[in-house]
This record gives sequence, structure tokens and C-alpha cells, in this order.
Amino acid sequence: MRIVPPLRRWVQAASLAFFCLLLCWAPEGGPLGLSAGSFLTLDPLSGVAVPLAARKVIAALWPVLLVYASAIVLGRVFCGWICPMGATLDGLGWLARVRGRWKPTPFRRPRLVKYLLLAAILLAAILGVNLAFWASPLPLTARLYALVLYPLGEHGMDKALTLFLPLMERWGSDALRYWQPDAHTYATAWVVAMFWGICIALEHLAPRFWCRYICPAGALLGLLALLATWRRRVDGNVCLSCGRCAKSCPTGICHDMPAKTSVVECIACRRCERRCPQGAVRFGLRNAAPAMAASEPSLPSRRAFFGTLLSGTILGGLAGLATMTNTKDAAPVRPPGSVPEDMFLTLCLRCGACLRACPTGGLQPLWMEGNFHAIFSPRLDPRSGPCRPECTACCHVCPSRAILPLPLEEKRWAKMGTAVIDRTTCLAWNENKRCMVCNENCPYSAIAINLLPGQTVPVPQVQAKRCYGCGYCEKYCPQEPSAITVTSEGALRLATRDFAATAKTLGLDLDKAGNIAASHPAPASIPSEGPPPGFMK
Repeated sequence: MRIVPPLRRWVQAASLAFFCLLLCWAPEGGPLGLSAGSFLTLDPLSGVAVPLAARKVIAALWPVLLVYASAIVLGRVFCGWICPMGATLDGLGWLARVRGRWKPTPFRRPRLVKYLLLAAILLAAILGVNLAFWASPLPLTARLYALVLYPLGEHGMDKALTLFLPLMERWGSDALRYWQPDAHTYATAWVVAMFWGICIALEHLAPRFWCRYICPAGALLGLLALLATWRRRVDGNVCLSCGRCAKSCPTGICHDMPAKTSVVECIACRRCERRCPQGAVRFGLRNAAPAMAASEPSLPSRRAFFGTLLSGTILGGLAGLATMTNTKDAAPVRPPGSVPEDMFLTLCLRCGACLRACPTGGLQPLWMEGNFHAIFSPRLDPRSGPCRPECTACCHVCPSRAILPLPLEEKRWAKMGTAVIDRTTCLAWNENKRCMVCNENCPYSAIAINLLPGQTVPVPQVQAKRCYGCGYCEKYCPQEPSAITVTSEGALRLATRDFAATAKTLGLDLDKAGNIAASHPAPASIPSEGPPPGFMK
């Protein structure tokens, strides 16, 4: 069937485009109730490792069962047709080889690394440590687009609009003249870009190097593919061993014996079927009537299997030990609706969907600020952007429910933390300068301005029961670094969505959200002379 490989390219392109569009629509929400995290629920590795680490069934990840079912029936068709990482590697690898005139060279090495990684990740999950985010293909791809490519595109568009501003003024294009792209920057973008740069460089050694030798999700689907009823079959009586299938195979499984197929490595791309001049290669049912050469899976030997199991046990144990022995620093400020910290780190895929969804760019990935287990997890950085009281975007994109999907009525009570004033750097407290910026920007009316004994100007004081931890005060503080910072102290982290009832039980007063422009009436004890509120004397 010569039509199959072009069809596969169209399916790959459509799958990748849909994946990217869902990330693009993350702040507003996708069509048909889909979110940026909907596609990520198909990740094969996360679908096993996260429930194992959490020790519970995660209903939100049920779509991954469709991927497992496809592997059992059709083999690794997900890797060859649907996976956005495979499509991205194919596209970037083509650019690297064609544009740069690179020629992929054979790279024959044992394919045991991905099984070692799979064993290590699953055994770490059994120990309660989620390491899947280091090698899960869909979260890795989401980080590339959400943290690197989309911001680059936004910054490029912003520069282009500035460059063509004179032309737009001449043409009277007001819509474009005053349009400002929300160009956000993320702290770990360089790490993600470096990882993908290495992956692209490895494409010079062999096409789909990651899929051949490293991807643990591919190893998992390959093991399920042993049961596949639809697979590659070769008629040994017709095959001429011309080697055309070997040259076209992206995973390099046809080099030695074209008539025998490793079902755990074949991604069902069907290139070999198209290139075979004799029509000896067919994809069909295992027990099909035509006599075909038997397929032989290429699995590790028994010694290699037990070596992999032992190595995985050691790696998983060391990962768990390193996590448990890390110093218990103060938890970072998490997105509203986050589950308790230990469960959050277990469930979080570090996919970057919530970072992309945040309209202010305030959600940033952790890097070296936290321990090893918290790397790439989201935190609020108010200097980058505050949390808007009317926004619930991050709550609805999390694929694993590390952030609960809260309606706005509940989200307004999901206290993120408490602001703390550093009196040694605050203009009012330390320099006796009249400044009310934090008070005027607080949407929860949580910062009172009082004239205290010994002070010549009114000073700000945080009322913890009213403070949500949204970060508006820190964002707009004129001091550098900010004299008022948001900490995770007092954050409300629940495993269920009963935030409003729990917050009211705790005596929190968070029902004043949205009053950003409102200001407190000045107490009678505060002098009326001097500059207006928000100005410094």
C-alpha cells in the first residue's frame, strides 16, 4: 500500500498540530471542553508511574488505556503515528539532515538503555518517587513548546511589530499598532532547549535516536506489543534481501535479517512495505493465511534482564533515598488548588501546561531553588506576574490533578500563601517615605495602612486572614528586591475541592477579591497633608 506512509505523515502532522493548538489555547481553554492537559493524559509512562507512586487510581488519566489497547492490538502504532515527540524528532531531524546535509550513520548498540530506564522509573514509583517527568515523551515535548518555542514566537512577533510600526502607522492599521503579544520568559527554558539540542544532534547518529535507545515509554509499549495481533510480516520466499527496507526503517530493525521483525521495536510506520520492490512485506494479522516468515522479538537475554532489574532497583532506591534525605526547606508558593506538597510532587508531570495557561506569566518552573524531586514543578513568581482573582486557567489544564479543577467560587478561597513585609527595606517602615503601592494594588484589601507610635508616616501591615498570596503587592512594590514577598505560610492545600468551607472554618476572609481599584478609607489619625497615597515624599 503505497498510500500508507504519506497518510502516516498527515496523521503525524495533524496530531502534532492538535497538540500545539491545545497548548496555544491553554489560557482560554480548547474546543469541546478539551484543555492543554487533555493530550497529555495519553502519555504511556506517566499512566503507569504516577498511579504507582501515588498508590491510587487517577481517574483523569483514563485515556492512556486507549494507548495501551492500541499497543496490544496494533503494536507501537502510537510511537509511529501519534506521539508528538516522534513527530517533532522526525521534523527536526529532517531539517538537521537535509538543511545541514547531515547523513545519518548506523549506530548499532544494545537497546537495553530504555529498559533500564523503564525499570528504574517504575521501581522508583513503587518506592513513592515520581521520576517519570525526566523521560516521559509527552511532558518533554510540552515543555519544549510551552517554555521555549511559544515564547520565542511571541518575542519574535513583538519585535516584528515594532520593526513594522512605521508601515502600520502609514497604512492606518490601528488593530496591529496597539496589539501587544504577551511575551513571557521562563527560568528553565535554556535547560529544555539544551536537552532538545542534544536530541537533534543525536539524530545525526541515527534517526529517532531517542526512540531507539532511550525512550522508556517506547520500551513499555514494546513489551505490550508482544501481544499484538497485527504486525509486520515478511514472505521469505519472495524477499530478495535487497536492503531497501533496512535503509528506510527509522528504528533500524531491518539491518541484519529483513525477513524477521522485532515486534518490540517496530513502530508500524510501514515505510518498509512501501519501499519493498517485490511486495514481500505486509502488515496483517498474526495468523493470516499467507505463509510469512515468523516474527521474532528482539528482547534482552535473561542475564541482561536480571541485570536491568538489579540496576533499576538500585537507581530507584537511590532516587527515593535522595528525595527522603533532602532538607525540608519551606515549600514554594504553588498554584491555587494544589494538593498537599508531597502528593503534589508525586502527581505533577512537570509538563508546563499550567505555566503556559497562566495569563500573567507568574507561574514559573523551579530549578535549583528546590530539591531534586521538585525540579520543573510550578511555583508562583509574583515579580513575573501575579495570580488574577478572576482566573482559573491553571486549575483546568493539569492532566494528573496535581492542581484540582476548581470553579471560580472555590478558587477564590484556595489561599496560596501570605505576604510578609521586610521592614528593613520597606520605604515606609525604614525610610519614612509615604508609599501605599501594596495597599492600592491588593485585590483582597489585605494590607492596612496605619500610623503607629514612633512612625512619622503611615506604614503597611499585612492582615493574614485576608491575604490570599496572589502577589500583586510583590509585583508592584517599587523596591528591588521587593520589600514585600509572598511565602507559602498559611497556604490552604487540600486533596478535595472543599476550599470555601474549609477556609471559612479557619476564619479566612477572602471574599473581597476583584476590588483592585478599591482603597481603604484613611483613618482619622493619619494626617491629610502630603502627597497623595501611592506617592513618596
